[in-house]
Amino acid sequence: MLPRCLGNFSSSLKVLSVGNNYFHGTLPHFCSTNGSDLMLIDVSRNQLQRKLPRSLANCLRLQSLVLSNNKFDDVFPIWLGTLPELKVLAMRNSGFHGVIPRHQSNHDGFPNLRILDLSQNNFTGQFAFEFILSGKSMRGIDLNGLEYMTAFDFLIYESGPSSWYLGASYSYEYSITLMNKGLDRYFQKVREDFMAIDLSSNRFEGKIPEFIGNLKGLRSLNVSNNILTSRIPSSLGNLTYLEALDLSHNNILGEIPPSLLQLSFLQQFSV
Repeated sequence: MLPRCLGNFSSSLKVLSVGNNYFHGTLPHFCSTNGSDLMLIDVSRNQLQRKLPRSLANCLRLQSLVLSNNKFDDVFPIWLGTLPELKVLAMRNSGFHGVIPRHQSNHDGFPNLRILDLSQNNFTGQFAFEFILSGKSMRGIDLNGLEYMTAFDFLIYESGPSSWYLGASYSYEYSITLMNKGLDRYFQKVREDFMAIDLSSNRFEGKIPEFIGNLKGLRSLNVSNNILTSRIPSSLGNLTYLEALDLSHNNILGEIPPSLLQLSFLQQFSV
């Protein structure tokens, strides 16, 4: 099991990366106060069980939470929507289930979310598009130059004969495995402007709302293997950076909207 005392170090610990092991039991209670420095938690590909500790809502500096491929038994943690810096939430194949509530709030949830992977769980009902995906980040980020998501940067200084000098600089860069263009792809680095949504292999129902066309930063959208109905929204034509679109294995009907001809970056399209 992960030692309980890990939670005691969350005030100074910045990165917890323990993926691809055989840890079981429950997650420790991180961030018992709002003073935590934790920026990244990756416990993917283990055998963790039961519920997420609600103390995670106190991790106000948390940018990436990767829970994929575990054995949790919990509902969607809507309470994580208050985290101001959360960019990555990956919960693929982790035993989550139930209806995601439509939060009754005047404020957008998940304001900085850029990557959401809920695939291969047992979620039901209508997906709360407007609450979870209303943040400014999903509407596109303008970057000067190529920037990658990093948890922190640090410098190493070395002593010389008469003074200290800069020896090297390092940064802890995020990495993640996502379904991309029909294949599992390992991203050794994640660009700040990369945005992806994967809701596939659940039991989401209802229609894909026209609202989805507001998420102009999207590169990949996968809602396959659900029980979605109605038509393909014409607003998908507004997603000019979209590279992969998978709507297959649903109950969608009607024509493919002509507006999708505008998607000049689209490389993979499955219906």
